[in-house]
Amino acid sequence: MREDESTRLFSVVAKRYVREAFPTKSVQTRRDNDKELAHLLHVFGHMPIEAIAPMHIPSAGAHAQPLSVEFKFTNQKL
Repeated sequence: MREDESTRLFSVVAKRYVREAFPTKSVQTRRDNDKELAHLLHVFGHMPIEAIAPMHIPSAGAHAQPLSVEFKFTNQKL
């Protein structure tokens, strides 16, 4: 697949994650991820993945753990 700017958008990477990673997740995890992705897509869908930084994710409070999002794909470079 030829990589251009559109393949680097969060929305494109998220769709790929759903297509490739969701089938490996439990039903409950898929439900949770679905809700989380809806919010993330609303805010970040149009942004290049490289432009998203931890500072863009508000914490849930003083005791919140840092948000860590990891997209894993088998033997493929994003």
